[in-house]
Amino acid sequence: MPVAQGSLTLALITAGSALVMALISVPLLARVAPRLGLLDLPGGHKQHHGAIPVVGGIAIFLSATAAVVWCGPPLLVQHSFFLLACLLVLCVGVVDDRGHVAPRLRLGLQTLVVTATYLALGFKVNSLGNLFGTGSIELGVLALPFAILATVALVNAFNMLDGLDGLAGGVALIAMLALCALSLQESRPLLMAATAASGGAILGFLMFNLPMPIRSRWLVFMGDGGSTLLGFGIAAMCMGQMVDKAPGYGFQDFGSNVHPAELLWLVAIPVFEICSTTLRRLKARVSPMQADNGHYHHRLLGAGWSVRSVFLLYLLFSLAAMLTGLSMHRLDLSDPVIFWAFVGVFGLWHLAVVTAERRGLRRQAALVAVGPS
Repeated sequence: MPVAQGSLTLALITAGSALVMALISVPLLARVAPRLGLLDLPGGHKQHHGAIPVVGGIAIFLSATAAVVWCGPPLLVQHSFFLLACLLVLCVGVVDDRGHVAPRLRLGLQTLVVTATYLALGFKVNSLGNLFGTGSIELGVLALPFAILATVALVNAFNMLDGLDGLAGGVALIAMLALCALSLQESRPLLMAATAASGGAILGFLMFNLPMPIRSRWLVFMGDGGSTLLGFGIAAMCMGQMVDKAPGYGFQDFGSNVHPAELLWLVAIPVFEICSTTLRRLKARVSPMQADNGHYHHRLLGAGWSVRSVFLLYLLFSLAAMLTGLSMHRLDLSDPVIFWAFVGVFGLWHLAVVTAERRGLRRQAALVAVGPS
């Protein structure tokens, strides 16, 4: 479907507005972070130096919301319930940033917010598509529970990625760009506005969080509030791409041409992370919610990779996966091809990380054996 020039212009204006607002709001929030108790202190598995403001999530939410309002007040009305849900998810994360929320309580609150949101918006996954080539997998009464489970999983997957400068934000930015492109292609202006605003706000935040020389002198973390907000926002917008009609809130006005298997490619890294981490922890007979340093990015760092190298790897891989997913959608490939290609790439990703880890550890062991010259 051709992209309307007006929609593309609106997307660029909305994204640009959110970007500017984020560049302004992040330093302002960083100044008041100590008084709000929003500082991340080093210790445990946190290896940074000094007290770092964790206001990125607040800045992203305020900037994206302000951009939507500035570009068209009617958009605020149509997105009002979704924005309220985002605010609630953000608040749970911010409370966790200030002190500590028990993992089970945090998971319960997230599930409650997601359930209420999806009931109101009519979001659910009625079918997984024809993944095995034997016919469409219809979920029936499990349509809503599956949507809730998938969303909560993605929320926590992004939280797992937030262990390295720029990682969660960079992956989220690419996902938002992909969802914006998909919304433009499918003529969904409301989803386009939401993704464009979110993308601009994330890009503005990354200027204060990238592991690159271009980063501002201000270092800011997004915190649990930011990572869970991004996970929820991206998951909900993925759901919005699939539903035929959303009652009353304007998320979807046309029949959906987007399949679940296609959307996996837009969030490949978080899906890899949540699947691998859950299986690894269950195999070790520990709670899937128990924090550890076994994530893919931790393993690469332990093997001697630099923070910048890991960030660039994740960014380039996410970009390649996103382009692959959008191309598959445009070519209208069959569900089995899309799904099993994704599973195959997951296996190759895991093998590549494990191989890089082993080589790095062997190299480090050899250097230790040789000793100082």
